[in-house]
Amino acid sequence: MAISPEAPYEVAVGMGDNSIKLWTFSGLGKSIKKRKRHDMYEATSFWKGLQGQIEHIAWHPKRAGILAYSTQYGRVGFYDVHSNRNTVFKAYHKQDSSPSIAWGPLVGATGTTDVLVSCGSESVFVHEVAQCNQQPVRLESLLQENNSAWIQSINAKSNVKRTCMAMDPSGSYLAFGYTDGVVDVYSTETLKLVFVTNAHRHAIQSLAWQSSTLLASGCKNGIIAVHTLSLQGTETSSEIPVCDASVSRLFSAHKKAITDLAWSTHKETPLLASTSLDMLAYVWTLTSAKPIACFREHRGRIFSVCWGILEPDELFTGGDDKFIFRWKYTHYPYTLECAHGRDLLHLTEEAGKTSYSLLQRYCLTLAASFYGGDPEKVVQYVKGKLPETLVSGQVNDYTRWVSPDNDLNHKLLMLFGSKNEVRQLLSEEGKKIYSRGDVHQNSTFDMQLAMDAIRGHYASFDQYVAGSSDNSMTDWIALALSPMAGKETWMTMMETQAEKLAKAEHHFLAATCYIACSKIYEAVHVYRKGGKFREAIALAKTRLPTDDTLLGSLFSDWANALQKTDQEDLGALWYIIAIEIQAALTFFFFFLFSSFFSFLQSRRSGSIVNAIQLLARRGTDKCLFWSSCLACLTKDPTAEERILKWVSTVSAKTTQTATTAKLKSETVPVAIESTSLEHTITESSTDISPDLVHQ
Repeated sequence: MAISPEAPYEVAVGMGDNSIKLWTFSGLGKSIKKRKRHDMYEATSFWKGLQGQIEHIAWHPKRAGILAYSTQYGRVGFYDVHSNRNTVFKAYHKQDSSPSIAWGPLVGATGTTDVLVSCGSESVFVHEVAQCNQQPVRLESLLQENNSAWIQSINAKSNVKRTCMAMDPSGSYLAFGYTDGVVDVYSTETLKLVFVTNAHRHAIQSLAWQSSTLLASGCKNGIIAVHTLSLQGTETSSEIPVCDASVSRLFSAHKKAITDLAWSTHKETPLLASTSLDMLAYVWTLTSAKPIACFREHRGRIFSVCWGILEPDELFTGGDDKFIFRWKYTHYPYTLECAHGRDLLHLTEEAGKTSYSLLQRYCLTLAASFYGGDPEKVVQYVKGKLPETLVSGQVNDYTRWVSPDNDLNHKLLMLFGSKNEVRQLLSEEGKKIYSRGDVHQNSTFDMQLAMDAIRGHYASFDQYVAGSSDNSMTDWIALALSPMAGKETWMTMMETQAEKLAKAEHHFLAATCYIACSKIYEAVHVYRKGGKFREAIALAKTRLPTDDTLLGSLFSDWANALQKTDQEDLGALWYIIAIEIQAALTFFFFFLFSSFFSFLQSRRSGSIVNAIQLLARRGTDKCLFWSSCLACLTKDPTAEERILKWVSTVSAKTTQTATTAKLKSETVPVAIESTSLEHTITESSTDISPDLVHQ
């Protein structure tokens, strides 16, 4: 949905029935009509030339009556609602979802100020309105030319694609969201990267600018982040800006994916509206972590929201319940009932202190084995940049170098060892499965069978009668009889059974069937799709050639998955391993073809950047220190900038600690009669705990 400033009494709605509806919801501001009373349901439908659901629309910021749209089939065009004329651009996005669209002056790409930008998962087009039949400018190619190192680091991540796009109100900056939670911002004049954040851990679903320095982003797990951009002096910064993991405000009331974000037109106190697949619409203020309004009238997923212009407190929301609601946020205040008892759980720093410390040191050790250098000297160098006045006992603890080789779990290393080591690991894993409980239970037998199939050990096959259940018994009987019709029939039926098991998410059994057919790549894909990366890596290392390129992508995928959890350090480790795998393979081809160019063009060459960014993601002084060490060891151009950021973080933390201690020492105890205090608290709130009343 969208409302044009040129016609604030009308809202355009993209429909699911191949049409656009223009709803005249108010008679204010319109020309005088013959009838005396406004028809609340007055609407005009536009359908000529439209194919597929209309999922994105955008009014032209200056030309009245021009409405851009994109369809579910990747088509992009614009409608002149005054003349009822539809114009479809020649080029389209080859995807099954609607591309994001935005009007703007993209001078750096075309030299003109009247263009429509459309962003798909694979391509970004710049369409000139005056030349609809010509091929658009490929913006993704221009961005790669001007930001080669950054785009290379993105391409190093497997299956990372653009998900959405938004242009700021002034048309100076263009923001993109990605499936791994990263948001990057480019200047529309120079097409240079000016800002990067990796605060999210899941795919970005929506972006919304309030101004050129305030950007809101919503992701697939319902988290909304508000970023304050410092864009001064960005043209002189390094080629890849340091990822900013900090946010101005984090909102987490939604239970499911964010579908749309919209800023209000209030000038003094801007408000942010959000919609989600959880059938709720919230209104947020930047001064509070809780929403100030909650709209719960929809009976289906909410897809879109926009603010009114005639009435600043008014909103419009629409969803798959086929309703469009017009409501004021002041009439729907947020209450505890809106929260539905949702609690967010956060891992404390102390809970994972030991494992994080080991993994951070091991990242440095592993990188040193690939790139050379002395990790201990690098740690001392970075630590030496910190003024002595800021060195504390806590800083000494996490900056002290201890070789992790003796402390790290040996089983973690076995997964990256030789074929025999991986087989030994699988054998131990199988013994663990037996020791956990009844071997005849279906889940236990499935896992044991999968482990034995991976390492080629079939001792457990004679237990099938005891271990199987009567689930889909007909399929298994038919499969058992299929060799009577020949090997080809058996192979076909086994593959069909594997496909059925994979769709039912029985990943172990599906992979086992594929392994029986010698379809190793298909079995790896089943594990990969099910998020079972350890099994996929173990299978690839035991059954595929050592120079197979699949291993590098598996580690990269695992790193991408770990980004969405609290295991950044482990994800950084997998990125480094992915680098070594690809580097070794590239060197192998260099030996065969005597071409050093292939080494320079390594597909995973940007992975070290991702490892550094991932180590710094938490934003704590400890994480910033180890990311700085890794940057120094690998001679990353952002090393000195990262060291300065670590020093400033330690300085700010020390100052804050000193201020807090000073305030505590200056606090004067005040005697208050406990009975009156308890009575006052009990009168004002029923949610205060007994401990707080006692205090």
